[in-house]
Amino acid sequence: MKKILFIFLLFISQISLGQTADERFDEVINLEKTIVSLDLLTPGLTIEAAIGTQNSLMVSASTGFAFYASSTSNGQSESTFVFVPIFMAQYRGYYNLQKRAKQGKRVSFNSGNYLGFHVAYQGRAINDFDENIFEVQNGIILGPVWGLQRNGTVTFDLNLGPGLFATNNNSTEFTIIGNLKVGLNLTKLFRD
Repeated sequence: MKKILFIFLLFISQISLGQTADERFDEVINLEKTIVSLDLLTPGLTIEAAIGTQNSLMVSASTGFAFYASSTSNGQSESTFVFVPIFMAQYRGYYNLQKRAKQGKRVSFNSGNYLGFHVAYQGRAINDFDENIFEVQNGIILGPVWGLQRNGTVTFDLNLGPGLFATNNNSTEFTIIGNLKVGLNLTKLFRD
């Protein structure tokens, strides 16, 4: 696992270091120093800080929801949604800011596409569910993600990728990382 993580981070750093300014577009696009947003879809707070001209670190504390399906002993299938606290961090390497700027598209407030590495802690469920049917685990989720972010006054961030879920009962499961955030860009609101 350490080798895979090392190779992935090496790949991400090469993408961001390999970008150069085009001769027709000499202006280098830098990421916003810090963006603070209030997440409305899944209530929470997100902070993204630039750690290079094309790389950032995003941290978030929010609620999330998970879908669980199970078969009971009599062959019936049951399903439920559970709400969980989620603490998340992502390393992001933006790869298309120059291209977006050349096309006249918005790049302010880190509006671009990125590749990244996702680490999250999913806590215990907040809502009631039948614990005799569903085994809802807390644990750590990690994996690579592809994402796109479009920020103005309203923020939109979507990222997807394969992941591993290491649960509190020492099992590891394959999972799909899916994260959708819609909120208010507090940095823009307080700057204007």
